[in-house]
Amino acid sequence: MRENIEKSIKRWLKRKVTITLGMMVAFMITGEISYSEITIKYDEVNNQGIIIKGDIVIDSKEYGILEQNSLGNYSWYNNNSINDQIKIDDSFSNKNFSIINSGIIYDKKEDDELDNFNVGNGIFLKELSIKLLENSGIIFGEEQGIYLKKNVIIDKLENEGIIGLTSENGVYLQLESSIETFINKGEICSYGANYSGNGMYLSSSSITNFINLGSIKGKSNNEGKSYTGNGIYLSSSKIENFTNIGIVSGKIGQNISEGYKAGNGIFNSRKIGVKFSNFGIIAGEVKAIHTDNVSGENLGLLIDGAGKTDDTLKIVVGESQKIITSGEYNGYEIKNTFTKGEYKYSDIASRENDITLSDTDNKDKLIINGYNKGLKINSDLTLSNSIVNSYTTAINIDGGNFTGDNIVINGGIDETSATIKGSDSSDNLALTNGTIINGNIDLGAGDDKLSIDNTVQLNGDLLGGTGIDNLIFYPKGVSTFGGEDDNNINIFNKVEGFENINVVTDVTLFESAEVTGADSITIQKDGNLILRIDSTNGNSHALSGNTGVISSEGGKLLLALNGVGEGETIDFGNNKLDDTIKGNEIGYTSGITLDTTSLLHSLAKVEGNTVIVNAVENLPTDFMPTSIDYSKLNSIYQSMRITDQVKEFDVTDDKKLSGFTSYLNDIYAGNPYSFLSYQENLSICLVML
Repeated sequence: MRENIEKSIKRWLKRKVTITLGMMVAFMITGEISYSEITIKYDEVNNQGIIIKGDIVIDSKEYGILEQNSLGNYSWYNNNSINDQIKIDDSFSNKNFSIINSGIIYDKKEDDELDNFNVGNGIFLKELSIKLLENSGIIFGEEQGIYLKKNVIIDKLENEGIIGLTSENGVYLQLESSIETFINKGEICSYGANYSGNGMYLSSSSITNFINLGSIKGKSNNEGKSYTGNGIYLSSSKIENFTNIGIVSGKIGQNISEGYKAGNGIFNSRKIGVKFSNFGIIAGEVKAIHTDNVSGENLGLLIDGAGKTDDTLKIVVGESQKIITSGEYNGYEIKNTFTKGEYKYSDIASRENDITLSDTDNKDKLIINGYNKGLKINSDLTLSNSIVNSYTTAINIDGGNFTGDNIVINGGIDETSATIKGSDSSDNLALTNGTIINGNIDLGAGDDKLSIDNTVQLNGDLLGGTGIDNLIFYPKGVSTFGGEDDNNINIFNKVEGFENINVVTDVTLFESAEVTGADSITIQKDGNLILRIDSTNGNSHALSGNTGVISSEGGKLLLALNGVGEGETIDFGNNKLDDTIKGNEIGYTSGITLDTTSLLHSLAKVEGNTVIVNAVENLPTDFMPTSIDYSKLNSIYQSMRITDQVKEFDVTDDKKLSGFTSYLNDIYAGNPYSFLSYQENLSICLVML
């Protein structure tokens, strides 16, 4: 009977989970179970925050960590992969609540949920005020990436990761929702049909201060007719101050009727005012900005009819050679591949020329604009504190060494061109000091070198091309894995054709990343290569398709397990882990270079290129309450090993280990929530026995 019940329940679930006794009882009584949403709420009775999955209170760290500081403010942290919608209950309103995501959050609708728009979102908020929403991971859903449904107030939203991906809209604000400050350095994107396929959709909502340094892209599929394929769509909504330094673009599908509010960089319906300053690119396959009530200054590129090969293409640029005399970019000089004015397709071929900088030219505080052209490098050059914009390739390296120091490079909007393109000779490209790359880097032929420090934001693929190419990730800012001031290079996209990769800082390869063509990956001293494992897809990872040798010269290969349990294996395929990659396979006590990000797990190399996951034999003694007998807590820990619950706890640093020890102490002391979740999992284990 139990096996049939478990099979019935698992048909409701989207991923491998632990079936608790409480869930089985609920299923037998009601015939159903609600399991597609994680709700974080404040329990007024017990004066504490709790996490609920369906109708069950859970204490597992698999669904993030809920913490309260000394001032009583709550924060929810996630570094795992969660395949459920995250909802913050309105009981947390006015409690300075913060959401901090560095993992993956995704939700997909089930068949019986297709007409329910309140599910299928990455993050869902309604009638709530929160202090901070910070993302350096990936947030997306079958419906919306982030959905602010009604009367949601966010003081600050910061994105350095990806929001949206294939979601219908990346960020959706509705019914008097508002964001005071929004800073985007990453990617916000979408793909959909009517009322979707917009990077951002605001309906009767507002943003006070919006700074975009990354990319915001909307793309319609071939079924959409209206309200789709816009970078930003505003309906009875306003952005009081919008500063664009990155890319905002809209693209339509093949069957779109262009008269129906589709395919624009920004569409402003009902003509509520928008004030903007553009130093980057705003482009639409129909119009850059589709409205009559927008005021501001354009010092970058506004592109109507982007990608068209007739005179519906119109490019508007700021005044070339102009020196800006006020504002944040006071003292910046504008250089264009064509002079000031409006240009059509028929003008481009005869009037556009690459920008080159001679030894006597200024190489600091520049804004460079082009369409089919950009900045051409033909000798050694360091460009600092600048913005380079092009619809196609922004920087073309034709010779010499190029260093980008605190610059924003925007390009590749045509979806075929690289933002930075190398030559057929040997190129040396260095990116440093907070540089942001919106688009792909393709170094082309020749033996090339690409150096990236850990303050750089990469919003695209890294392509080495042919030849023997070297990729180096090195430290610039603070880099202490697991610390509060991490400067971590996050790789979300492809890394292809770099025969030699050297890791000298913290680099995280997300589940969405794909590394191929790396013959040698060397982790240097002070470097950590953090490989996120996709436990929902056969324990695959970003190196699954690569063939090469992984070695250590003092650094570590760290696996973020994301729910991989004790005794499970992870296959490295055609990647050889050489003798310098040492787990605990023969009792090493020092010099370990193969480990997990979890303090509760270790790894051992087994046959072939495979590693096995082990839970540590005994509870670590750090942060043990002095009033508690260690043996009691260790006994609880051992029972958790038997039920394979240890995998559900994201214990990656001393702070989280302290929290885990407190959780065990709560079980020992009989805390109702902790004790109940522990007893449920222990009971079901006994039933199985």
